[in-house]
Amino acid sequence: MVKCPTRVKNENLRLIDMLAVQSALLLFLPIASLMALMGLIWSLVKKRRPLFFKTCVFFMVSLILQIVFRQTEFWQVDHCLDKGGSYNYPLARCEHTPG
Repeated sequence: MVKCPTRVKNENLRLIDMLAVQSALLLFLPIASLMALMGLIWSLVKKRRPLFFKTCVFFMVSLILQIVFRQTEFWQVDHCLDKGGSYNYPLARCEHTPG
């Protein structure tokens, strides 16, 4: 049996940890955005201005974070491969071969 070098194991674990964190954030952020939107509507109906401004800031931050996390290289590669292309890492772009 061939033993895996420690460095490769550590890199794989680091990659798995990064993917787990990104996946958790991508699951949590839309839920947080929806909850903030519900809070915005509720504070408008109840006419609670301080709560409205706080939830508005929370809502905007959660939307911005969603956009930022969707633009990471992992998701760009995933999107490229889903479309049937191949991702060129040095140029950081998706390439499609005619066929």
